[in-house]
Amino acid sequence: VFTNLRSRCPRRPACRLKREVSVYSTRFFGNMARNFIDTAPASKPVFVYYAPYAPHLPSFPQNKYANRFPNLKPYRPPSYNESDVSDKPPWIRRLPRLDSVQGDQILAQRRAEYQTLITVDNEVGDLVDALQATHRLAHSVILFASDNGVSWGEHRLLAGSKQLPYEEAIRVPLVVRYEPYTTHPFTDSHLVVNTDWAPTLAAIAGANHPAVEGRSFLPLLKKQRPTPAWRTQFLLEHMNGNPPSLAPDFCGIRSTGFMYARYTGGFEELYNLKTDPFELRNIAKEPSQAGELAHMR
Repeated sequence: VFTNLRSRCPRRPACRLKREVSVYSTRFFGNMARNFIDTAPASKPVFVYYAPYAPHLPSFPQNKYANRFPNLKPYRPPSYNESDVSDKPPWIRRLPRLDSVQGDQILAQRRAEYQTLITVDNEVGDLVDALQATHRLAHSVILFASDNGVSWGEHRLLAGSKQLPYEEAIRVPLVVRYEPYTTHPFTDSHLVVNTDWAPTLAAIAGANHPAVEGRSFLPLLKKQRPTPAWRTQFLLEHMNGNPPSLAPDFCGIRSTGFMYARYTGGFEELYNLKTDPFELRNIAKEPSQAGELAHMR
């Protein structure tokens, strides 16, 4: 049942008194989030978790955006449809090279994801406007992130492939807005993982919490030197199960300079991300890398 979302805000006559009724989930949940912000007591803090399905596959854009990006260029990094996979794991070596039909399908899926993100962008903008209209924006933390990344044809993988240790699958966006410390945009290259989000929000709110595996990246927002020193590596882990995945179980390490993975059966991958950011050359068997390999093990 979809109901008309009305906002009762007599103290704020400029705010919307009536929300658009929509059954498109990205819009519907955006409406609910803004309605909550509009009607929350001004004296109380608010926590909003807005998690649209978009741009997850299968990607279905709003009708009015279904024809956008007609001239989107194909995404062709050096790892796309990789020609030489002789040093890759057996399950990668068994993959045939992508043909032109599969290339067109990947482009179509990527275009559809972009189209769904127009609505996401609009909803995020409206949430920011709602925080501004209710005089909350200046002291609100906005954390924009995602779940796992996906492939668009890299390493011969079809669009949407994940559950692998490659950069396309393990990297996710993280954008943070908090006026006391982000008045001027900047980029930080420290390794932040999703277990850091909750302790960061707790630190900003001054809230106590039990012991956790992550740590607050508030010092990074303040451009301070973290104490103790910030991590230089983190764990990669995957258990094959339901649904089954291309790769078997593996554990690995993503460090500031390398990616290492060891799979069930003993196959190992090691990539120097500074000289080989697209992970084209597995150097695990090179004698010169014996020290790094031992460290990663």
